[in-house]
Amino acid sequence: MTAPPIPVDDLGLALRSRAVGVGVISVFGALWFLLGLVTSQRLSAATGAILAGGTLGLVLLAVALSRRAAALSRSEADPERRRQVGRVFGRVNALQWVAIIVTAVVLARLRLDAYIPAAVTLIVGLHFFPLGRLFRYPQHHITGIALVVWAVDCLVFVPRGSLQATTAFGTGAILWVSSLVTLVRGFRLLARRRSTARG
Repeated sequence: MTAPPIPVDDLGLALRSRAVGVGVISVFGALWFLLGLVTSQRLSAATGAILAGGTLGLVLLAVALSRRAAALSRSEADPERRRQVGRVFGRVNALQWVAIIVTAVVLARLRLDAYIPAAVTLIVGLHFFPLGRLFRYPQHHITGIALVVWAVDCLVFVPRGSLQATTAFGTGAILWVSSLVTLVRGFRLLARRRSTARG
């Protein structure tokens, strides 16, 4: 499934939206890495500093993309479209958090705490599919597929003793790679736009 091409006048708005998404996804990716470090007992000053540096780097790149994209914005987003996106986005995220909380509570009561991270990864992966359609951004579908496959793979093949850490590290990596891909594509689109404008 592919998204329609971004109209020239909408490029700035689209990239600003994606930059915000990168910032959010990068932070959540960092939280997954932190969970992996804690559950594997590898959290230290060094690993914490590396994690903080990586997170800060991604967030700063997202801010840079947003600022450069702002210069391209010729108009504000359509108010009705913005309200529609806001409503759907809110519903998708509300459903995601309800599913996460219910799943975590049920697994905890069944004393299956080790499976909570994989279950959450699965839920997070599924929530990317409606977001990909909503924002007309196929990369979200790829991220969703990667997270779902990773969650299932961990549940099937990873021993229970290392399930939490393994799941967390993999989920964090997928989210950060997704952020990097979005940043690279965003800066490339900006470069092409500038090249076209000069030509």
